[in-house]
Amino acid sequence: MSDIIALPRALQARLEKAAAKSNASPESLVRRAIAAHLDYLDWRENAIGAGFQSGKTEGWRSTEDVFAAVAAQRARRAGKKAA
Repeated sequence: MSDIIALPRALQARLEKAAAKSNASPESLVRRAIAAHLDYLDWRENAIGAGFQSGKTEGWRSTEDVFAAVAAQRARRAGKKAA
């Protein structure tokens, strides 16, 4: 994989400014930022999976189940009004 990434001029300027302030090279800042973002994406994927698993074990209903239950309730109420 290539180590070269083309950045828009404005982003490159921001990167160079941040690098100067932190006494780090732009390349090291980019590597750390990419690693941190990949860590976040991994965490998010795991958290979403855990949330879905929790919903399954706790008996959460799907959107389709909720819509069906609401439609059935409306039908029952409409039947009572007609009688």
